[in-house]
Amino acid sequence: MTAYTTPNLTGFVMGSSKNLDDSFSLAIPDPNRGNLTAKGTVDADGNLIALASDNPFNGVRSVLGNRIGQLCTANAGGFNPKMASQYVYVSSELQEVADPSELYGRVFTEYEDCASYGTSEVRADGAFIFTETASGKSDEPDTNFAQALTSNGLVDAKNGSVIRGKVYKYTAAGVTTYAYLLVSTKQGSTTPALNGETDYVTIGVSLQP
Repeated sequence: MTAYTTPNLTGFVMGSSKNLDDSFSLAIPDPNRGNLTAKGTVDADGNLIALASDNPFNGVRSVLGNRIGQLCTANAGGFNPKMASQYVYVSSELQEVADPSELYGRVFTEYEDCASYGTSEVRADGAFIFTETASGKSDEPDTNFAQALTSNGLVDAKNGSVIRGKVYKYTAAGVTTYAYLLVSTKQGSTTPALNGETDYVTIGVSLQP
């Protein structure tokens, strides 16, 4: 598995294993925060649930048979004041996508702080729009979304941050699921912070037509 976190789309290989007691473990060699471990159980679909009480994490969101996931810690998030998404991870079964146009016209469930608070759409013209479920309000279309997928990232001047991301896809039984992951970092910072404002981690998983 490949995991990503703050700052600046820090990426690293994350280990995973199923234990003799049927629990599931993740080994997280974060180059900024040190070595961490997450342990929990998986459901009938293979998704990671119910983290053990001695974990350094207070939340998890796992989809597609744990091929895509998010781990949260007790920091203030963008939506949850007591939980912030610290890591997103993707299985090696997913293929990285270089052409952002593969996302055009697709709608995604977006996860932040280990829950979904809305949906996003990448329009046919490449503009990115997030719509919050609770309020029904949509952000202004971001016509520069593809810039986030470059090494320089997308500068959010209003927020004082830089957003960098990756896109992956997974195909099974003739159905392709796309996922984007975005890591925002305070502009000019190399500190592994999480605050839900300038520094946060989010992931979107495509809905099937």
